[in-house]
Amino acid sequence: MPKIENETWSISWYLKWINTPWNSNMAWWKIYIDSNNDGKLQENKERFVVTDNNGYYEFKDLKKWDYSIKIIMKPNWEQIKPNNNYYDININNWQNIVNLDFENKFLKWNNKK
Repeated sequence: MPKIENETWSISWYLKWINTPWNSNMAWWKIYIDSNNDGKLQENKERFVVTDNNGYYEFKDLKKWDYSIKIIMKPNWEQIKPNNNYYDININNWQNIVNLDFENKFLKWNNKK
């Protein structure tokens, strides 16, 4: 049951990494709601968040709807999870979505001279 009229919900969790040659944080990765399903972030039209030092992200104040959650990959990284590179989520009444973690693998340093 909603606690208030017009209650909103959230989607959240963490960005994780494997095979890193250093102990780094996962700050400053962009995760976005691809509202037009074109696979590209349009910062002036689509909602996005930036991960904190722990790799945490959260979209707040979401209405009941279908959402496609994607990440902007950085050079020298490969996405491992989710398998299809994004999450398709349907928010129904009275729910918050957690455990939508993205997992990335460091490939190699780019040593161009």
